[in-house]
Amino acid sequence: MIFKPKKESIGTICFLTYNRGNILLKTIKELMPQIRASWPILIVDNASSRYLEEYEEIKSLATNSESLFYYRHKENGLFEGNLLSLFNLVPTQFFIVVSDEDMPSIKALDELAPFLRENLDIGGVRTSLGTMPGVQPGQAHSFETTVFEKGKDFTKFGLTGNYITGQIYNAPLLNEFKIPQRLKQNVHANQFYPHLYLNILTAANTKTMVSSAVACLEGETVSYRPEEITDYFGPFSYGVRVDQFIALRNAIFEGYADIQKSSKHKEFDITGFYNS
Repeated sequence: MIFKPKKESIGTICFLTYNRGNILLKTIKELMPQIRASWPILIVDNASSRYLEEYEEIKSLATNSESLFYYRHKENGLFEGNLLSLFNLVPTQFFIVVSDEDMPSIKALDELAPFLRENLDIGGVRTSLGTMPGVQPGQAHSFETTVFEKGKDFTKFGLTGNYITGQIYNAPLLNEFKIPQRLKQNVHANQFYPHLYLNILTAANTKTMVSSAVACLEGETVSYRPEEITDYFGPFSYGVRVDQFIALRNAIFEGYADIQKSSKHKEFDITGFYNS
């Protein structure tokens, strides 16, 4: 536990960051006057090796704030490891994940807080995503608010949106179902989209929701270098894309198996699954 939450803290805004301290510092300075006790901010630094002066300044700001916190991993655990660490680091009931080039809307999160307080049985919320001024939309999307009961249309929530920013998780509830632990066991297969694995199993085991609330704004995209993309290696290569589809198929398989187990302990129809 990185910090002791205040009584009114329903969730934590979690910035996952690596080597973008220059961008993140500007964001944090803009957010400082808006921070609320209901949504403290936690910055999780994945052992960055660049912009160290900016990260030191962020750390200094956190030291002098009651609602801003900074944690630096000793080693780079890659994106999936940084995401998984939140389920151990965050002390509040919920947390929202924000990429370090994006901006959370504290006003929208405050408006969402009453719903979360009244629905502690909801495992995940997929919020809508807007764009920052002057930014060309890339991942931005709007949803019609829909609540899904446990296991009901679970792929609609599980496969909606592949961008991490704006995803809310109920950490204690997901830990109760050992969903983060299952991702840790299957992390190699789900290394590029670990949150989709989390979302599929969350929807299979708990109530979930997609929300019209624009909880975050998309910032300027930081592109991968061309040399990182090949025919097979790299997150956007043909070979790895096929691997990702196989991983998602397996995640859906796990989700259906969970639903069957919780529904009067029915045996999973594996033949029907692969022939449907």
